[in-house]
Amino acid sequence: MSHEEEKSFPKELTNKAFIQGDVWGWKLRDISEVVHACREFNLAIFAGSFIVFLPQGIFDVYWLGAYPKTKMITESWAQYVERSCSEFDEFFNELMKKVNLEEEVTRIDAFIKEDWDGVNVMDCLYFELDIKSETHYLEFISKYTQ
Repeated sequence: MSHEEEKSFPKELTNKAFIQGDVWGWKLRDISEVVHACREFNLAIFAGSFIVFLPQGIFDVYWLGAYPKTKMITESWAQYVERSCSEFDEFFNELMKKVNLEEEVTRIDAFIKEDWDGVNVMDCLYFELDIKSETHYLEFISKYTQ
C-alpha cells in the first residue's frame, strides 16, 4: 500500500496491519473488514496472498492467493473497485474452504526450520493485500505496460 492509500485507509485497520516496507498483511480474522474498507474508500484490491513475516524477512506464500482480474478498459474506477473486491472475496473464501492451513504451515515450517528454528509460523502468518488507489493503479499499469 502506498502512502496515498494509507492516508485514506481507516486508522483502526492500519493499526491492525503488520507492515514491513511496502508489504501490508492482516490476520485472517481482519480480512473482511479490510475488504469492506476498500469498498468504502474507493480502493481496489489488485492481489492478495498468504505471507509469513519472520524477524529475518518475508516468506511469500504466493501459490495460496486471491488474484482478481485487472481493470478492463471499459470499466469505470468505481466498477473496478466493486468487482475487484467481490472477486477477491469470492477467491479468498474459496481458498479458505480448500486450504488446510495447518498442513501448509507445517510445509512452510519444514522449509524454513533450518534458518529460523523455534519460530512459530502460525503466529507469523498473515494475508497480504495489494491495495491500490486509482492514481497508484494508473502509475503501476503505465510503468509495466511500456
